[in-house]
Amino acid sequence: MPRPPIAVVVPFLGTPIAAEELLVALARLPLGGDDEIAVVDNGGRDAFARLEADAVQVVCDAAERSSYYARNRGAEATAAPWLLFVDADCRPQPDLLDRYFDPPPQERAGIVAGAVRGAAEQRSLAARYARSRGHLDEAFHLRSRPYAAGITANLLVRREPFERVGGFHEGVRSGADVELCWRLQEIGWELEHRPAAAVEHLHPDSLRSVLARSIRYGAGRRWVNRRYRGSMPRPRLAAPLARAAAGGVGWALLGQPRRGLYKLIDGAVVAADAWGYVAGDSRAARGRAAAGGAGPRVAVVTDAFPARSETFVYNEALALRDLGHDLRVEAHARPAAIERAPARALPTAYVEDYSAPEALRDLAWLGARHPIGCLRDLRSRRRWRAEEPVFPLRAIASAVRRMAAAKHVHVHFAAGAALTAMRAALLVGVPYSVVGHGYDVFQRPANLAEKLRRARLVIAPCEYTAGHLRALMPPGSRERVQVVIAGVDTDTFRRRTPHPGDATAIAIGRLVEKKGFLHLIEATAELRERRAIERLVIVGEGPLRAKLAGAIERLGLEDVAELVAAWGADEIRERLEGADVLVAPSVIASDGDRDAMPVAVKEALATEVPVVTSDVAGLPELVRAEWGRMVAPADPHALAAAIGEVLALPVDQRRRMGAAGREFVVERCELRREAARLASLISATGRG
Repeated sequence: MPRPPIAVVVPFLGTPIAAEELLVALARLPLGGDDEIAVVDNGGRDAFARLEADAVQVVCDAAERSSYYARNRGAEATAAPWLLFVDADCRPQPDLLDRYFDPPPQERAGIVAGAVRGAAEQRSLAARYARSRGHLDEAFHLRSRPYAAGITANLLVRREPFERVGGFHEGVRSGADVELCWRLQEIGWELEHRPAAAVEHLHPDSLRSVLARSIRYGAGRRWVNRRYRGSMPRPRLAAPLARAAAGGVGWALLGQPRRGLYKLIDGAVVAADAWGYVAGDSRAARGRAAAGGAGPRVAVVTDAFPARSETFVYNEALALRDLGHDLRVEAHARPAAIERAPARALPTAYVEDYSAPEALRDLAWLGARHPIGCLRDLRSRRRWRAEEPVFPLRAIASAVRRMAAAKHVHVHFAAGAALTAMRAALLVGVPYSVVGHGYDVFQRPANLAEKLRRARLVIAPCEYTAGHLRALMPPGSRERVQVVIAGVDTDTFRRRTPHPGDATAIAIGRLVEKKGFLHLIEATAELRERRAIERLVIVGEGPLRAKLAGAIERLGLEDVAELVAAWGADEIRERLEGADVLVAPSVIASDGDRDAMPVAVKEALATEVPVVTSDVAGLPELVRAEWGRMVAPADPHALAAAIGEVLALPVDQRRRMGAAGREFVVERCELRREAARLASLISATGRG
């Protein structure tokens, strides 16, 4: 059986001589008809300008000088279903591609880790030392916790899950390969090891380079540990340094000076790694954040950015930017599934990237300028911590200092990021607004009343949520709660194909209880008995995937219903255009969580698709009989009746319903109009 096509992706930062050597090494790989090789030169020096690279696609992009950015760009420039990441200082075996598929990976294998071996011909002290210590050998990472991992010196990744999670996290210089392997395993993919698929790694030829690499790796381990607490704890120095010193002296006295020298280098490597772990390294992220200018007009603050499940956050930010606002994003962390385009388009800084030297510098700045505020913050943390986790001030000091230069801070979700914004307001006096959405208001309202009370402006996505938030405000402050709808880009969500007319229903959203998809599957079973539906597509990912798949199997709906993953506005729009009705069977979850006004419903209406929804939360503000039907929540029989009624209508009537729905969305829920309204509200509260 022939193996599938592979795209070999190599990040490069070096000289023309190194570029020529790389092309010679890659030329040894025999390629199949659909195999690809992409070398991404992110050095900005066009090292390949005078070189012949017939079988290699060279991508020159120095927007961010990090290897993970380069690897993502290489993946974007290729199309093969498998991605093989190889470092530029590695020399692949001629049969490397075939060895990865001898035997083929299992169906659920999303990552296949190859072997990395030190080059035997390197004779420098630094290279021999690194080879003796197994630097970059894959065995260490295969034993990592909480999951095994591979390293991008030689790592095969299935494109489907790679794209589903948004690829490597950018803005970091080390550790993102391990973190990607863990993220893919968290969503159900597996890692396999292929020791026969090997590359030869060229180690640094100088001790200075060995130590610089150790500093970088230490910073990467610190970043990974912030995302997976306890996975890579702070290194201990005393015992390793004592062993290194004793070994250096002991082996020298025993007449083995080389072994003694290696032990002394061990001590230097341990110290360099520890320094990297303490100091951190977010130069790429800081460079991107700095692109927003010294004093942005608006700082958009959120917990995770840009999350694929929260398109309304980055769409609004992009709309504000397009309206001419100088804007920067401050986020606590990168999401598990990231949308790369807005992450690159908007200058973004992450709390998870903070480095100790910068944190101490900015903490000293805060202490000198706002000593009383710092003491007040320290005292208040105990009260806040009773309801939610609280960052130490050193962790957010750099973010607070950047916010101090803003005229206004706008926060999405009244959760952890809202607490950070409130602390910034108390410390440096910057005004902030907060948007309450769903879980942060109804399910886990941590310190919510105080966050609302101290905000200059409170935004709700619908009147339903606004009423709840006003009830938490002091009587004289309730006018500060305003409704700004999470708008839809009606240029993107515009029908481009005729209405299908084949009895297909679609549902879009995270696979969680509040979406009500289990009731939809039960309704589909009833519709199938009446032969009133041909196909149900549920688009999304989430913790209830296995439960929903089990319900489909239990009810014998495998030939009718399917769960699919989709991402990006274009793919969602294409799926909507292929549907006859969108169903949003939202419910109030057992823990109180609920949808305010699902964006998917507005996107469907903008695409001229009629809707069937539950009569819950803000949906009654969105659905009219002219373009949809509404039923009681958690009632599969009523849901089946409404879906069946819409599907039974003539295509022309459904087309008229869709047109009416689009007219409503264009008039009431258009992205740019709502962003302009938000900007107007912010300008009335910001400082000069």
